Amino acid sequence: MIVIAYAVQAVIINDLKVTICIAVVTETKAALWTDGRYYLQAESQLDSNWILMKDGLPNTPTKEQWLIEVLPTGSKVGVDPWVITHGGWYKMLQELSTAGLSLVFTEKNLVDLVWEDHGRPDPPNEGLMVLDIAFTGKSWQEKVQEVRAALAKKKADILVVTALDEIAWLLNLRGSDVVFNPVFFAYVMIKQDELLCGYTHQVRFELLNNRHYCDIMCEDMYNDLLNSQTRLISEPSPLAHSKAVKNPVEIEGMRQAHIRDAIALCEYFSWLEHEVPKNYVTEISGAAKLEELRREQENFVSLSFETISAVGSNGAIIHYRPAEETNRVITNQELYLCDSGAQFKDGTTDVTRTWHFGSPTKWQRECFTRVLKGHIALARAVFPNKTTGHRLDTLARMALWDTGLDYLHGTGHGIGSFLNVHEGPQSISYRSRENEASLEAGMMVTDEPGYYEDGAFGIRIESVLLVKPIELEVCWFSFVIILFL
Repeated sequence: MIVIAYAVQAVIINDLKVTICIAVVTETKAALWTDGRYYLQAESQLDSNWILMKDGLPNTPTKEQWLIEVLPTGSKVGVDPWVITHGGWYKMLQELSTAGLSLVFTEKNLVDLVWEDHGRPDPPNEGLMVLDIAFTGKSWQEKVQEVRAALAKKKADILVVTALDEIAWLLNLRGSDVVFNPVFFAYVMIKQDELLCGYTHQVRFELLNNRHYCDIMCEDMYNDLLNSQTRLISEPSPLAHSKAVKNPVEIEGMRQAHIRDAIALCEYFSWLEHEVPKNYVTEISGAAKLEELRREQENFVSLSFETISAVGSNGAIIHYRPAEETNRVITNQELYLCDSGAQFKDGTTDVTRTWHFGSPTKWQRECFTRVLKGHIALARAVFPNKTTGHRLDTLARMALWDTGLDYLHGTGHGIGSFLNVHEGPQSISYRSRENEASLEAGMMVTDEPGYYEDGAFGIRIESVLLVKPIELEVCWFSFVIILFL
């Protein structure tokens, strides 16, 4: 008998930040892989039909290892090719084939079929925002020319762009198709000898055509590629690096956005100091007040993710979402963790602060101090150019490790300029990644060590940092230092 397992790699917008989860379903079992940010949330939300795979722990099998264990030889594993990377496909193919399993692509996504049976809503189709060069610092024409120069170096004819934030950045357009992320659904192809080709909603054609850079085509992109592409270069998109290294206009815009954002945060925490003793402010009403204060700031567009407003034990859920059934009053008896951010036309913010409006315990003070030490150690780091974030991650953990403490999430992620709050290719993490991007001057990353005790409290301190060059007198070559914005 041939057993077909179905693997789905999904980007889930869970009203918080973008989460990568992988679900694998066989005829008799179902398993979900997620990382340390979501262990507690998954444990509380998954029912008995699911096996939770705590990705990153030593004893947790990979999805390939688990499939090899549970499926008989000769089984076929079906994957939707539109939700898996080229590299991920071939890695899975190699591991499964050595164990006598076959990897096949499915004509239709089975989850989509179920979704459609339950009244799937129409895709979003709101208008697009043309972002002025005063915010972008570079025209779309310049960006396209830079891409074509990169293609020429690789002797490539076409760049296919599928990452929505790369498309938005390239075209100097912003949308609202994905909650909290100012992007829109589209594909883009850049050719050496033709105009840029965009694939998006019909009602948006007029805007794109009026800008005179898009040859809008209604045909399926897949068919175009079959007719034109003969050799595949499997490398990271050059747009990812270009987008990550901010130009002077973007850097100044991010700085100004954070100044205005800080005003709203200072007003909020001051307001809490006065109102918390009255015992009426809740996680939800507090988050609403903070959004109200942010909306008063110039160039505000939206939040960059749903505010993590967490009291006491809720703070131990790393990406907690306040809901009616879990909503608690903010008191002067427990720690309060607030992780929040906003989208401004000139920048994206992501800031976490942890407060106690009364008298924290000696243990809480020690844990907070050790998290703060790690935060400062990373922010003051001086390191050679092209150093990877993986090599710096230890700096943020050393003060915690000294007493046997740690946290189960990365220390930092890239952040967009009025784009996705989580942006690659750079990061700061205890996990090494293949072809990891190094840190370069102009990149921005978060610095967010933390400590969490299940059922008790959570502590996290987060700021956005800018990588800047510095000349050191003791050496003849340049180093790079990370400074606060």
